[in-house]
Amino acid sequence: MKKVIILVAIVAAAFLVYQHVFNPSSDENMMFTLNDCELCEIAIELLDAYEIEYTEYNLDESDENVELFKKYKGRRLPLIFIDGERIEAPDETFLNIAINGLFESDNNEVVVYTKPGCGWCVKTVEYFQDNDIEFAEYDITESDDYNERFLALGGHGVPFIVIGDNLISGFNKEAFRMALKQIGLM
Repeated sequence: MKKVIILVAIVAAAFLVYQHVFNPSSDENMMFTLNDCELCEIAIELLDAYEIEYTEYNLDESDENVELFKKYKGRRLPLIFIDGERIEAPDETFLNIAINGLFESDNNEVVVYTKPGCGWCVKTVEYFQDNDIEFAEYDITESDDYNERFLALGGHGVPFIVIGDNLISGFNKEAFRMALKQIGLM
């Protein structure tokens, strides 16, 4: 019996070492970045907007940061750990990660990105007006700032609607209703 207990203890210890070495997790909020990395910049803006404290490890700044990145089995940048949750998204917007529940927000703003000559944009604006929903309309051709926001959120076509933390591409009444209910506007 004593040999079995010792064997179980050895196996358990080996498993813990394996988990730590080959499957590390972090208790610290941290982000691995590179200079001139557009996705890294978006991630920084998002975490800052949500006022999430984190430590940034820029791989261009030191070999220690590169080694730490390797320790955490990093493959793509940015690599983020928030509350022990690993976030590694190669080409998604980080707001999409946020709306999937990793971050909480009290944002109940409605924004509609449009451009001239877009019939679906007109229908979207009319939908919100007809339902007495306050919203901001940003014509992406009118301002570089509006276009940069649109692109940073992952916008590819208009209308592009942000309801709270929900991103909606195109005219979709059901998606509008669900998102508006979620933030208490419908």
